[in-house]
Amino acid sequence: MELLIRIDGQDDTAIDELWDWLCDEPALRGYLARRVLAPPPGTMAAGDVAIVLASAASLVTAVTPLAKVLSNYLLERSRQRRPPLAVNASGSAGEATIDQETVSAQDCERMLRAVIRAAQKES
Repeated sequence: MELLIRIDGQDDTAIDELWDWLCDEPALRGYLARRVLAPPPGTMAAGDVAIVLASAASLVTAVTPLAKVLSNYLLERSRQRRPPLAVNASGSAGEATIDQETVSAQDCERMLRAVIRAAQKES
């Protein structure tokens, strides 16, 4: 199973920064990959994404540290008054968008769990 993590926003360094944050989390080591995907329909640029690769059971275990990293990253950007952006997490059967301006760790985890549950039901 793959959980795609994309950045929506105008900050070209955001995916590199988020990648560093994800790689620094010991509980996510061994589950991460980074790829450049084909551009979405109607856009010109390819999307650089961080991907969490794991079985559905492993993702259930990794969702708490993943949510913590995503929410902490967005909160830190807010504290630094950097341009707003959102993190989009998508699985095979759903997606969640975590917005920098309204993020909380609990909401982030709840949304990620919903994406994972939808993918589990589909498989």
